[in-house]
This record gives sequence, C-alpha cells and structure tokens, in this order.
Amino acid sequence: MVERRLFIFRPGQTLFILPLLVALLFGCGGGGGGGGSGGTNPPPNNPPPGGGNPADPNTDPPSVVSAAPQGNSVSVSAFIEITFDKSMDVATFQGGLEGLGNIGYAAVCVDADCKIIRLSRTTNLEYDFSYTLTLLAQVRDQEGNLLSSPYVWSFETEVFVPDLSFARTTIDGFDGKNSGECTAIAVDSSGTVHIVYYSEEDGSPKHAFCSPNSEDCTISGNWTVQFIEAPLANEKRGRDINLAIDMITDTLHVSYRDVDPPKPGTLGDDKGVLKYTKGEKNGEDWDWSPVPVIVDDTENGVTDTYIAFHAGSVHISYRKVGAVSSNDVIAYATCSSSCDSPGGWGILDGEPGNHAGSPNHIVVTNSAVHISYYLDGMIKYVTCSLPNDCLQLADWTPIIVDDGEAGQFDVGTENSLAVDNNGMAHLTYRDNTNGLLKYTRCQGSCEDPIAIDAAGGSSQIKVVGNVLHVSYRDDDNKDLKYAVCPSNCLVPESWSTYTIDAPGEVGLDTYLAVDNGTVHISYRAAGDADDLRYARGTP
Repeated sequence: MVERRLFIFRPGQTLFILPLLVALLFGCGGGGGGGGSGGTNPPPNNPPPGGGNPADPNTDPPSVVSAAPQGNSVSVSAFIEITFDKSMDVATFQGGLEGLGNIGYAAVCVDADCKIIRLSRTTNLEYDFSYTLTLLAQVRDQEGNLLSSPYVWSFETEVFVPDLSFARTTIDGFDGKNSGECTAIAVDSSGTVHIVYYSEEDGSPKHAFCSPNSEDCTISGNWTVQFIEAPLANEKRGRDINLAIDMITDTLHVSYRDVDPPKPGTLGDDKGVLKYTKGEKNGEDWDWSPVPVIVDDTENGVTDTYIAFHAGSVHISYRKVGAVSSNDVIAYATCSSSCDSPGGWGILDGEPGNHAGSPNHIVVTNSAVHISYYLDGMIKYVTCSLPNDCLQLADWTPIIVDDGEAGQFDVGTENSLAVDNNGMAHLTYRDNTNGLLKYTRCQGSCEDPIAIDAAGGSSQIKVVGNVLHVSYRDDDNKDLKYAVCPSNCLVPESWSTYTIDAPGEVGLDTYLAVDNGTVHISYRAAGDADDLRYARGTP
C-alpha cells in the first residue's frame, strides 16, 4: 500500500522544500537524457533502418522465364512450376492460375529467393487431357510490381496405362445404366469368379459369374448375369449386399437389405430390412429359387451388411439403425440350421453409439468370430471364441484399434478385416480427418497404425500366406488402386502401390479376392458410366 501525505504550507513558513523538488525533477535527465544539464540536449538523429536513405524501389515488372510442364505425355503427377526473373510475393498467387478446372492448389517457393513458384495440387492432373493454363496479371513481385500481362502455356498429359499386368472389363451398366453398387467378389472351389452387386437401374440384387479356366473373364461377354431377387415395380432391394461361399458345395450365401417400401400386406419397411438368401450350384449355373428370408425387420432398418460362412453356419454383421444416430447398434446374426426361416436365426445387439457399425466387416475362423466396426470417430475390433453361440455380450472381447489420438481425428470408416492362419487380425481403414489409408494388426492388442497411402477410400484386405493384398479407392484422384506387402508390413516402405484403373471416377465399392496368385477386384465406376467393373492381374 502506498502511503499518501498532505503537505500544508502556512504563511510565514520557509518553503525550503521547493528547491529540492525542482532539483529532483530535473535531475532525472529531463525525461529522456542520460546526463547533461536540465535535459536540454536535443535527441539524437536516428537514421532509418539499415542506415542512410532508402534507395528508390525497383518499378520494373516481373517476367516469366519459363513454365513447366511442357510438351506431350506429361505425367499426371508432374509439378506445375513457374520461374521468374525477380523474387515473387507468393501470397499473390492464390486464385492467380486458370485452366486447372476443379483441381485445387497452393503456391510455395521452391528456392530461397522465391523466383521459382510451385503450384502444389491437391489431386493429380487428368489423364489424356490437353491443358491450357493462364497465369493472371494479378501476381506481384516482392516490391509490389504486377506481372505486366497474363502468361499462357499448354501441355498434354499421358494416356493411362495400368500398373502391373492387370486387365479390366465392364460387366454390367452399359449405355449409362446405373449398375454395380455395393460389390463383393469371391472365387469358389473350381476357380469360378462370382460377383454380387446392387443394380439401381433394375432395383434388384444381381449375380455375375465367369470361369477363367474356360473363358477369358476380361471379356464382358463371357460373364453370365442373373437376378438374385427378381425386380418388382415400385420396389427396390439389394443394397449393402455381401457374399460368402461354402467351399465344399460352392453354395453362395448372400446378405443384403431392401431399399424401398414393398407392396402393402408384406413384411418390410422403407428403412431396409435385413435379408438372407443362397444360390445353389446346378450344373454350370446357380439356382436362386429359395425365397429370401427376412432376418431382422427392426424398426428403423439396417445398413452395411457383411456375411461369412464357416463349418455349416452363417454369420452376418450389420448396422442396426437407431431413431437417432447415437442409438445405432453394431448387430450380429447367426444361423446353423433352418436358415430359410426367420426362426432359425439368433440376433445380438452389440455396442450402441454414433454410427455404430457403419461400416463393419466379419471374418470367421476355426476358433473365433471376428468383427471390425466404426463407432463414434474410432475403429473397434471384437472377437468371440467358438464354440460359444456368440449371442451374449459377455462372449465378446473388445479392443480399440485406433481412437484417432484420443478423439483428435475421425478414423475407422471404410474398414476391412482379414485374419491369418496364426489368428492375427489385419485391418485397413480410412483416417477421415487426414484422408489417409491406414493399416494395423491386432492379436490381444493392436500395433500403432501406419499409412499405406496419403489418399484412401473404400478398401478391402486379404491375407494369403504372409502376403497382404489391398484394393482401395484413391479418393483424391478418384482412381482404383492396389497395394501389396510381403513382409514387415508395419513399415510404410514395405508396401508397393499401383494404379489399376483411371481416369474418371472409378474404384468405388471395391472388393478383393485372391486365388492361386491371381488378384480379382470388383468395383464401380461413377459419373457418366455408373457401371460394374472387374480387374484381374498377377502381381
């Protein structure tokens, strides 16, 4: 606390304190001088920064020395770089380039003087495309001078050539028909390739098959296409379809959901009931005559159905939709007999939460049922040891695979699961926040994940021996890609990635099978095509 006192001077008293106060006030240097008398010295003459008088600014406009790329057959991943004769203000390049269409970019300095500007793109250039780029006269050098006039240059990009020895074909969806959603692919005991999928054009689930032992499956006319459930007027069914094969009888087991309201008086609703059916081998064909059974007619419907078959039992994992997303549930249904009747199925509601089970994946081995699923920004993995019926929550052991660094990131969508002969689970999934395709493995606990690719989308993983195979969509460039890793797969450099199909918007709803060293991939093209496609190759 500062003590404050009041001095009162009465008439006749000597004002001896005034000279002292004056001396004290002027003895501090006059509020700026560090000496001298009374602070009367003038302040020093401070020069401008750098000393002396500033030179007159250079008013010459900058000029373009060169621009890249140039010519024909330019790589779609080529850098766009512009070299100037003066140091440039990189901030003025935002919005300063025309001709890239919807491809975004950010300008960065390549050299210390900032005479070379690189326009780093968010996606690759288009294949087989003629570009004419215009650098607008809005860009400035570091002295504020504008480019004197727009600069224009042109180049052509390369024609797409698939990596590796992959061949491709279109199976369904010709003439702009919308087919090929929610694909799943598998190979039976005789080597016949089967694809199930949803056709929006027909409003029904479909089955396509081809035997590479007797036919070239990269020729579309060699595929036989069937309806799994015949289309009906004003009804749609077959979304979120999935496939499993009994490798002893080659019976095809299929799960899916209805889409639109059925006719009055029949079971189902407009939210999507869970259905199961099977196709039984009949000579060289498959018979889909069994009537599909409604496994779960839950109030708000289902999505994301995945199916597995093992030792005579059918297993389905799926998302049971809640009235609000926080009430969604990852659900499990199983049947060992009388699977053509609703009474033959047992159902377990698993963990609830935001978008629980959207998506998920299921694998069944000799010893356990394995399910991976998305839940509220993270990916989880649960197992149930057999021979438990797995219809009690206590039967399941949960593991958090990736929580997005304690909720900082949203991870786990587009997840896929494979289990090797040693019981090790291998998972791929998308880091939604950062756009990455991630991989990890779990057995009791999970390893720290690594990024396979900086651009991820829907993915499917298979393990054959010790080799991991992944098909996935590059969501940035809208391409179909394939990744393979023979060993040390938690080291990013151990993975090799290849572009299988481009250009256009391809690679959606991709699914993968590996048989005798041959990789089979089903997927969908979107945009003008909207068709079902198939690729086959031997890495």
